[in-house]
Amino acid sequence: MICIRADILGSSTVEHRLQKPVPYRLATPQ
Repeated sequence: MICIRADILGSSTVEHRLQKPVPYRLATPQ
């Protein structure tokens, strides 16, 4: 969930996520 919040801070990241979703990243806490 932390990753999702970081994306919210950067809309550009959100757009990238919508085009190329990376579920493996969500499972990997950074």
